[in-house]
Amino acid sequence: MKRGIHTLTVFLLFAVLIQPAATAAEDAAPVRLVAEWELTGPLVVVWPEHLRRQSALVEPINNWIRSLPKDWDVAVISARPPSIRALQDLGRDVRYLPIDRPRNVFVRDWAGLPAADAEGRLHAAKFRYQPGHLSGGDVARAHDNHRVGAELGESLYGAISEIPLTMSGSAITHNGKDTAIVSQRIIGENEQRSITEIRDRLRRYAGLTQVVFVPLHPDDRHGHLTGLIRFASDDLVLVTDHPDENGEQADFARRLEEQIDRDLGQTLRVKRLPRPSISADLPFEAGSYLDFIALDDHLLVPFFDAPEDEEVLEILSEALPGRVLAPIPADVILPLAREGLAPSRISVVY
Repeated sequence: MKRGIHTLTVFLLFAVLIQPAATAAEDAAPVRLVAEWELTGPLVVVWPEHLRRQSALVEPINNWIRSLPKDWDVAVISARPPSIRALQDLGRDVRYLPIDRPRNVFVRDWAGLPAADAEGRLHAAKFRYQPGHLSGGDVARAHDNHRVGAELGESLYGAISEIPLTMSGSAITHNGKDTAIVSQRIIGENEQRSITEIRDRLRRYAGLTQVVFVPLHPDDRHGHLTGLIRFASDDLVLVTDHPDENGEQADFARRLEEQIDRDLGQTLRVKRLPRPSISADLPFEAGSYLDFIALDDHLLVPFFDAPEDEEVLEILSEALPGRVLAPIPADVILPLAREGLAPSRISVVY
């Protein structure tokens, strides 16, 4: 049975641009965005212990860190340096990165994207993080997070390359080559730029010659894509699904799949993953199988104690035969999801 994802009341058609390759050396992209499955870590998590008004997140995120494979390189940043005892209580090796004052745990939103130059040297490619919907003190906190994201990239890679556009890192998914799917939120966040200019900057500064813009989910004004649509390999796009009885949502998923298949289908496969049947009881920001963690040849897949868990693992095993698949246990995922936390937004791979 086909399923679909939530949609806008008026469905916005997607726009795609396939740009010609640059012909002049000076017009070539200085970096290529690197896919998560090309990276070996660290996996970076914001530790919420000293974050204002986020004490309820401490234990769910601690359990998330404890659940990660013991041989993974895991690093944390925090509003204040943690004690040695606190790190020991995590029960695993964890590095502390001395970068001050992250203001929330959604590190994917404001961290730089791993990228490589022509010689293969890694950089962090950084969008400006300045969400247009914020006001008052939230603007200053976003500025702090932008700074922390830049310092994180410099700490791990020693270099930052700026992408002169405003966007959340959760509003883009890419295949590590030349293709990306981007939330239409980028158009509103850069209203002083034409769509042509936005596309040109994505090409020039991130090497993205094929870009598909997709509309915002009706329950998400921020344009986050992490739980909705996501590359899982250089030729596979996964789309979150809903049962047919959801009507408009099923139609949205069908049209999304058809659009991607039409514009990128010569090079890409598209597969739908169901949403867990319990997702109606969870915040929109969480409760998706697409909130997986890809690192090197590993794929950690959220489990929800739902009938769809094993079905999803079977779909992914068939679609990604070279990957080492492992579930993230439901007793780790559900406490995160109830707080609106998805592994793919509170963790970032470098």
